[in-house]
Amino acid sequence: MLVFITALFITSMGCGGSDSKVGAFLAKDQKYYDSLGIGRETAPREDGIRSTGKEGTYEWWYIDAEYSDHTKIVVVFYTKYRFDVKGPAHPTVTIDINFPDGKHISREVTDSEGKLIDASKDICDVKIKDCYIRYNKGNYEIRYKDGELTYDLLMKPTLPMWRPGTGHWYFGEKAEKYFAWFVAVPAARLTATLTMGKDIRKLNGMGYHDHNWGNEEMNKLFNHWYWSRAAFGEYTIIACDLVSEKKFGYTRLPVFMAAKNGKILDDNEQTLAITRADTVQHPVTKKFIDNTMTYVQKTADGTVYRIDLKRKSDLMAVNLLDVSTLSPFMIRVAKLIGANPTYIRTTGDATLTVTEKGKEKTMKTGAIWEQMFFGSNKDAIIHDYR
Repeated sequence: MLVFITALFITSMGCGGSDSKVGAFLAKDQKYYDSLGIGRETAPREDGIRSTGKEGTYEWWYIDAEYSDHTKIVVVFYTKYRFDVKGPAHPTVTIDINFPDGKHISREVTDSEGKLIDASKDICDVKIKDCYIRYNKGNYEIRYKDGELTYDLLMKPTLPMWRPGTGHWYFGEKAEKYFAWFVAVPAARLTATLTMGKDIRKLNGMGYHDHNWGNEEMNKLFNHWYWSRAAFGEYTIIACDLVSEKKFGYTRLPVFMAAKNGKILDDNEQTLAITRADTVQHPVTKKFIDNTMTYVQKTADGTVYRIDLKRKSDLMAVNLLDVSTLSPFMIRVAKLIGANPTYIRTTGDATLTVTEKGKEKTMKTGAIWEQMFFGSNKDAIIHDYR
């Protein structure tokens, strides 16, 4: 999800939809599985390339890692130049490294503009110059290589591949626009080598890999969202609160997944209740930020999962235009017409309470989550989701 920090608004600076309200929904009916050629069970081929890689599409494979020494590394493979939906094919891979001492490295490798990405449709096997991500006998191998910087990563999943429903959200009366999400690796153990000239570091930690694609700029589909995931010992939780743009009625599109000891336990977002509280105006974005987020999931067998997120501080709070690749002139123009896409990466306390067969247990951890606010408006109409 952090891919948007430097990618959004490269080609589009729309500030919202019209007053007409048409649908937005997560596709879960059998007809959508049939039309997409997928089953209700996930398959490795779904992590192969799903778009044409040409104009009118976007697609990327995202990998993040957090190591025991607190080094954090994010690598993203794109079919285009980042989020350039309208532009030509332009294979790009980026790396962002945050070291425990505060040092940051951000680099990229690009192939020729107009050249289609080297990627398989049958399995995850993506290559851009000397960089690649590939699925191999249940594991993932990733390499980023750029001059004297080489990052080699082996991901050994601890959870099966997952997606909510078909993984496709459709927008519009004819459902002609869509946003797709496939979580190929909800959690994994990692071993890696980071080489920077003569500095060679061996790393161990935990990570995550997902895959997104679609055919419309996301600021035209979503008003804002919260996205979070956290590990509580044997439990892994993914919880999101997505809100569509005004044109689509500010429809709430929640996501929830609970897993334990390598098994997905529940992901029925229709039984999810979301509460936001302690809402304030953020001093940087000037938009609302909810200091408390609570997700309560009631399962068919009576088990209840409650996740409480308490914001303590921000790791990042930016106007995305200020960190985009737009020229200074285009940034000024965008702000003059009211564009104000913002991103907040926040940290705080996460508490998971599991009530099962009359017994309750509580686990706590530190967590990081994000608010992505696509619209220029300070507020949004948010309908309750029960």
